[in-house]
This record gives sequence, C-alpha cells and structure tokens, in this order.
Amino acid sequence: MISIICVWIIFTFIFLSLSIFHFVLSKKKVAELNKTTMSSGDVEILGLNIRKFVNDVNSFVDGYNDSTARQNRYAAFGYLLAAVVAIFSMVLGIISKT
Repeated sequence: MISIICVWIIFTFIFLSLSIFHFVLSKKKVAELNKTTMSSGDVEILGLNIRKFVNDVNSFVDGYNDSTARQNRYAAFGYLLAAVVAIFSMVLGIISKT
C-alpha cells in the first residue's frame, strides 16, 4: 500500500515539475533582428532589400514566438492536469483499500 502511494507521489512531482518547466519556457522568446538606423533610401545587397528582409525575419520570429509560447502553455496545462489525476488516483487507491 505504501509503495503505491509513493509511486503516485513520484508521478505527481514529475508531472508538476514538467508543468513548471513548460510554463517557464512559455515566457522565453527568441530575439528579433535589430533595426539599425539606415539612410532614407532602401539599402540593397546583391539585389536583396535589407529593410524588407529584416521585416520578414522579424515577422517570422514573432509567429514562432507566439506558436512556441502557446505550445508550451498547452503542455504545462496538460502536465498539471496529469498531476491532478495522479493525486486523484492516489486518493481513490487509498479509499478503496480502507
């Protein structure tokens, strides 16, 4: 009986730590490219408009940051739910043995 309780407690701590890990990860963001002050005209290197390139990369990074933050929040919620289910299962196990 005690060993089953220990197993559920271990699962609960694992799920809670993974939940916290993903929640913290959801707050981290990849940095955007810095937009330095350029002359008033468009700057091109080998036919590539640098302003457009920087804007395109920054919009991609914004989308990536939003997507990974959302995925990590969902993962954190899922692990938190798994921890609650582990506690619930432990309680049911204790009740059924009494």
